[in-house]
Amino acid sequence: YQRRVRGRSSSNRCASMLVGEPRRRAGSVVAMAATTHRPTVRAVRRPMTRASPRPRVARCANATAAFRRRSLSSCGRNGCVRALSKHAGDCLRRSPATTSARSPRDNATRTNSFRLRLAALHYYVQHLQKSHDRVSEKITAEERAALEQHLLRTLCHSMLSLIADNQATQHNVVAPEIASVADVAALGDTARRRLVDRLPDTVRDRLSDVLMQTSVRGFVEALERHSEALGLSFDELERKREKSLVKSQLALLKEQLAASSDPSTVLHQAALLLYARTNKALLHVPPEHVYVLLRLLSDSVDAGVVDVLQQQHELCVLADRARASRADDAAERRKAAEDNIDNVRRVLLAE
Repeated sequence: YQRRVRGRSSSNRCASMLVGEPRRRAGSVVAMAATTHRPTVRAVRRPMTRASPRPRVARCANATAAFRRRSLSSCGRNGCVRALSKHAGDCLRRSPATTSARSPRDNATRTNSFRLRLAALHYYVQHLQKSHDRVSEKITAEERAALEQHLLRTLCHSMLSLIADNQATQHNVVAPEIASVADVAALGDTARRRLVDRLPDTVRDRLSDVLMQTSVRGFVEALERHSEALGLSFDELERKREKSLVKSQLALLKEQLAASSDPSTVLHQAALLLYARTNKALLHVPPEHVYVLLRLLSDSVDAGVVDVLQQQHELCVLADRARASRADDAAERRKAAEDNIDNVRRVLLAE
């Protein structure tokens, strides 16, 4: 009998307490009789609801309230966890401290545009590098260095700005420098340096190595060396693609020449257009070194065409000097340079 009493289940003891039965000492005859002759009343187990776990989600003030609003009876424990994860993820994605405000569709569009623009700039750099090597024997060392630095600080650094913007998108880095400009490729040196410094350490070190290069050849080699780690791929410029590149740039220069009204800009575009048309190649020459183009053209172009450009160059130089010295005839010099624009257009756009 003692073994039977001791083996009495905990549920029966709980049932005895629920129905108001007085507690009996184990092993007594009264307890044995009550156990033997009284039917056992089993307690009905009710589903116990577990307390809602406190979500460990930082920066999400409404996550707990959203979790408690979803009861276990309606969607189940797994459903609540999924709902909490979704709500917390939405809140974290909206947080300006962790990601940018771009939507996934905007990021996909920017990625496609980034790949196209980066490939086009890489093709241009390859072509211009070959063109500069081709004319290096016809120009001085100072002029060669000026062309090298101009290409490095324009197209090469534009490539680096695009890559830094793409890496910021991939690593969810908020960069005010990107939102403050219409075109990321046109970032200045200071803004580009700040954008690179905001990136993770591994990416920042690689881009800093590329940015520290002082020559176009070193820039391209450093970029290709880090391309695999940055998720980039570059193709060699083929002859067919090179012809298409020169043809498209010729069409663009014609449109710009027809729409420009500044005398110095018209001279610069006309010289670039004439060189590209004559040599089937492009040169990247800054406006202040346009005389280099005129000297290269004097050996292969009709003297009458070169004389028109030389005259425009002289008028622009006189107008700039008069404006810098605030001379009384500055307006007249400017007017003479503007009146000669039609002659330049007539010669260059005749074909």
